[in-house]
Amino acid sequence: MRKFLIALCLFLIIQAFPVKGQEQFRIYGFVKDQLTGEKLIGANISEQGTTNGTSADYNGYFSLLVKNPSILQVSFLGYKNFVGSFILKKDTLVNILLVSSAEQLDEIVVMVVNYPQ
Repeated sequence: MRKFLIALCLFLIIQAFPVKGQEQFRIYGFVKDQLTGEKLIGANISEQGTTNGTSADYNGYFSLLVKNPSILQVSFLGYKNFVGSFILKKDTLVNILLVSSAEQLDEIVVMVVNYPQ
């Protein structure tokens, strides 16, 4: 019984002091278009080097629990990927602005060929 109590006390002491580098914080905010400010619904936000990730909701809002320090990668179809490094001291609000990568065409030529049947 005495060994059990000693082991239990050691376990509780170890749990009371988190190991440095194992801290986790919530990073949350909005993903928007840099030019228009339009919220990007369904943008992908992931912690680089892990399988930890989420998608922006219908308001462009996301929330993700990450290790500290952390590298976030944000992507959305038609936009350049954003990669940012964060050293957090508390839960943090960020607004991520993505730059459009779409190039506009000057003109489109449509050719119709009529093949005999």
